[in-house]
Amino acid sequence: MGLTVAGGAGFTRPRFPGLARRIQHVNKTPDIVGANIANARSLQTTAGHFAPCCATKVMTVMRPLTTLALIPLLPVLVSACVASPPATSSADALVPAIAGVNKDANNAVLQAAAAGDLIALGRLFDAGASVHARDENGRTALMEAAARGRSAAVSELLAQGSDPNARSEAGESALLLAAAGGFCQNVDHLLQAGGNPDALDLKGRQALSLAAARGGRHCINALLDAGAQINHRDQAGFTPLMYAAGGGNSPALEVLIKRGANIRAARNDSSTALLLAVWAGDPAAVGMLLGAGADINLANGAGVTALMKAVERDDLDVVRMLLDRGANPSATSTTGWSVVTYAAAHSVASLSTLLAAGASPSGPPGADVTPLIIAAALGDVAAVEILLDAKAPIDARGVGGVTALMVAAQNGRDASALLLLDRGADPALTDHRDRTAADFARLNDDQDLALLISNNPACKTRTGCRGSYEGS
Repeated sequence: MGLTVAGGAGFTRPRFPGLARRIQHVNKTPDIVGANIANARSLQTTAGHFAPCCATKVMTVMRPLTTLALIPLLPVLVSACVASPPATSSADALVPAIAGVNKDANNAVLQAAAAGDLIALGRLFDAGASVHARDENGRTALMEAAARGRSAAVSELLAQGSDPNARSEAGESALLLAAAGGFCQNVDHLLQAGGNPDALDLKGRQALSLAAARGGRHCINALLDAGAQINHRDQAGFTPLMYAAGGGNSPALEVLIKRGANIRAARNDSSTALLLAVWAGDPAAVGMLLGAGADINLANGAGVTALMKAVERDDLDVVRMLLDRGANPSATSTTGWSVVTYAAAHSVASLSTLLAAGASPSGPPGADVTPLIIAAALGDVAAVEILLDAKAPIDARGVGGVTALMVAAQNGRDASALLLLDRGADPALTDHRDRTAADFARLNDDQDLALLISNNPACKTRTGCRGSYEGS
């Protein structure tokens, strides 16, 4: 009499009812397990090949092991009987196969949890699968569900006894993963089940910090109500307020401010939440922090202020907001860059606004570069013209004694060089190595510009320069 097992397909009545019951159970398993069986093999044999002694050994192995994890093992057991003589078909030889099947069962639980498949999870647990299954990185099924926002699966796994404070090899917990994803319902479930709000990942971040970057008001309030530390600093010195500001998460920022977060806290490089909000380009967060008392001119360890960051981002709206609230337009970083120098490098749109607010076009005394040198090196003709109109010193020296005309020639910025010559730049000046602007042009293999500078040392008119201001 024939026997066919193929991933849950129909079969004819076999001679061994106990074995038949095991096979019939395949039809009741989730698709996720059925797929494993179908992919494993399709087995066909006859009762004539089924020696009684071999069938006895199969039953000996199967009888105490009734979990769903052994269903994929059935073809292996039958194959062992068919392929081997009765004398050598021992249960001991099947132990490695059983271990592989247990791994398959764990994977089935993890996959069902990640997919939020409650039906599959229910069938797996009814069949004896473990709720504590882990992957090769130590992630549990609860972590997989929490990280993907599967709130119903999280609730079911917790009801089945999953540990809310279990850790992966990377230091993750289900609560940390739920918070990082901004899944507030999962955060609620895990806190109610005893999840530790003060648990830290390998970077020293707590769930509140992770939620502050992406989570809503409810997430933040729930974690604070559970005892999370509002001013906790991670290894880089970030507080939850900084994560909210840097992540552009105004709702979370509002809650943290209202609940007493330290506005002036600074991370390890002395950057504050205000600087991070400016860099994130979130005017609402910037206004919220200023309204709560953030120091508008407090610089980080490099002397960079919020106004400099806004200029660097070319965010004219925030530049104007900061100037209106009292930001210092003449601040200078530790590298000697003024706010106007930042504008010459990053935001020609901010230049006129800063100059109108009283910023100097010259840059700080003794700096390695001036705003005009930066604009000339970049070939930004509009910035060069704005600075010259504001009376920036045209022949001011930078590091090595270079002038704006020299760096324009060195970088092939012909249009900027012609404008500087037309406005009175001295082509006869030399740097500390006795090189003129014409020498810099030759070093850049720009013979036309070198000849123009050499032949017209007093070139002061557009006609005399015989050039155009278009291009670089």
